[in-house]
Amino acid sequence: MSNPTTNNNERMPLRAGQQQQRRDEPKIWHYEGGSDTTNSKSQHRFVLTFGILIIMLVMVISAMFIMASTPKRGLGIGGNNDNDDYIRREYPNSFSPEQIRYSEMAFKAIHQNLDSHTNKHNNGDNISRLCETTIFILRHCMKSGYVVDENGDQHCSYVGFEFAQYLSTLFGDDKLDRWPSPDRLYALSIKRPNDRVGGLLSSSASFNYRQHETLRPTSIKLGLDINGDYTIGDEDNLAANIFHDISMGQMCGKLILISWRQPDIPALARKLGCGPYEGCPTLYNPGAFDEAWQIKYVYDPPKTLAPERDDVSAERGKGGFSKHPKWTVFGNVVNLNFDPLSFSKKAGDYPPGGSHVGGRWIDFAGEEV
Repeated sequence: MSNPTTNNNERMPLRAGQQQQRRDEPKIWHYEGGSDTTNSKSQHRFVLTFGILIIMLVMVISAMFIMASTPKRGLGIGGNNDNDDYIRREYPNSFSPEQIRYSEMAFKAIHQNLDSHTNKHNNGDNISRLCETTIFILRHCMKSGYVVDENGDQHCSYVGFEFAQYLSTLFGDDKLDRWPSPDRLYALSIKRPNDRVGGLLSSSASFNYRQHETLRPTSIKLGLDINGDYTIGDEDNLAANIFHDISMGQMCGKLILISWRQPDIPALARKLGCGPYEGCPTLYNPGAFDEAWQIKYVYDPPKTLAPERDDVSAERGKGGFSKHPKWTVFGNVVNLNFDPLSFSKKAGDYPPGGSHVGGRWIDFAGEEV
């Protein structure tokens, strides 16, 4: 039998489910095991997943930027963050949290100002390299109960006076004393008509003695007068006065003790060239009475004190000093460690068997307990 021939016009039998295609229709090629509908869904899922990933990435980057641009807050005793609402309510005339932001250029200008004063007045001749000066800033004594006398004047509380007495024992010239005797004492002026008592404005004729009372025992002990010429808003003038003496080489190896109002301490520290980069927090914890800020100025400290290593060049390993000497500022927050019971015990208020009268630390005003 001869093989059957196929006419070109004839169609081969169609398989089940296969549709006949007209000669003039374009051929549509399909992927094996798939269909147009399946591939379209896969593409949609891919685009949707990719879009979600992009959105999540943008959100993460935005969050990181916000965190980086938000100033870190100073932490007080127990590490509690400062309360912005408290600051706005109790101190409406002070710097708002939004204003307390720091500019690297501003601090650079302050440091350059101190350097220029030094070069202008002495050309560095009267200042030795590694000359050190420290400014010690703390808030006023405790005011539990808002102690106000008949004239409307504000004072320390009973425990606040005990704290002031304790503070005087921390400074002295003996090696056992925690800190050196201050060379100068500054307290915020007693004349502050915009002070607040219990959230209310005090009388314009009243005075606030807390900062002076905080330093009074130390003043008596060391025989130093308290400079109370500066008030809120005078931070620039106070800083200029201090910078002048530092730049003249008059404060090498000396300590300056300042008692200031709590919410304005960061502003004063800024004027003195100390911000977060140098070690001073952005805010002072409203509830912290037992902490103080130290600002140390060092003239031309060595670049590094690290020992030379064999695997680096001698030039890189050198500490050395700068070709152009300048001041460097270092900030630090310390605790005063005031314990009323411990201090009262040392004063003799809790002898064996008890005592009918306490407050013996009052008799030691300005003296060691």
